[in-house]
Parts: sequence; structure tokens; C-alpha cells
Amino acid sequence: MDQLINAITTVESESINRVSFYKDTTRFVNFIKDQTGPGNAYAGVGITGHSLGGGLSMISGKYLT
Repeated sequence: MDQLINAITTVESESINRVSFYKDTTRFVNFIKDQTGPGNAYAGVGITGHSLGGGLSMISGKYLT
């Protein structure tokens, strides 16, 4: 039973990594945060979304604070 659970966990982990859209939005947020200084074109950027986009915006917004 332990081996079966480990096998299923491995397969599910790989599947989750393929659809982890938050990784892309997190990279984008980190890019915005790196653009500091006077005249920062991204100073007023807000992130919103609906359904999956809403979840992604909440995850990404965490990194903006």
C-alpha cells in the first residue's frame, strides 16, 4: 500500500507541476518588483482575475506586498 501511495503521489506531483500557472504570474510579479526607481512604469499595476485568474491574482498579489 505504501508503494502505491508513493507512486500515485509522484504522478500527481508531476501533473500539478505542468499546470502550475502561478509560477508564470510569480515570475511576472518579481519582474515588476525589480523595476524600482523614479519613473517606474509599473508602480500602479494591479492584478485582477476571474475564476482561475482570480486565484492566480491572489497568489501573485501576495508577492507584491
